[in-house]
Amino acid sequence: GGGCGEGKSCGMPGKQDDAWLLNGSAEGRVDSRAETMPIPLLDAVHSVQVSSMDAEHECCVHVLNTLAKNRTMKSLQIVYDIFADHFEHEEALWAKHGYGGTGRFSAALSHKGEHDRMLKVLKQQLNSGQRRVPRAFIERLFADFVEHAEQYDSKYSDHMVAVGAQ
Repeated sequence: GGGCGEGKSCGMPGKQDDAWLLNGSAEGRVDSRAETMPIPLLDAVHSVQVSSMDAEHECCVHVLNTLAKNRTMKSLQIVYDIFADHFEHEEALWAKHGYGGTGRFSAALSHKGEHDRMLKVLKQQLNSGQRRVPRAFIERLFADFVEHAEQYDSKYSDHMVAVGAQ
């Protein structure tokens, strides 16, 4: 891996390009006013009581918020990379600490399926040929991330705390 929480930055520069606020998106204009309005930023997600995962979730929120501010494909690629590293680290943590069981109906398998789905959706948008990331895509991505962190990730919390995972 090698993402947030392992001594690396979230991969985003400090100064953000907010030119999109003035220029809007030239593609797919359904309602150009809605398309250029600022997207409400994410707050932190609930703690899963595992310090490395909480730090990585903070990093995910940071790169998602940067994407909402500048809506560039470069920012979306960074979101993809950070998510991929985070998911890989999370799955390795489960394996190391015996979370989720095995077999077709294991919690780990369904959770990994959700990781795969989220990465596939991100990759499809990256390959869309669009120059800007549409507002509706970012809003859906925000909702998916929050739901994932608060519904799926909360399921491993008790187990990981009990086994001393960090």
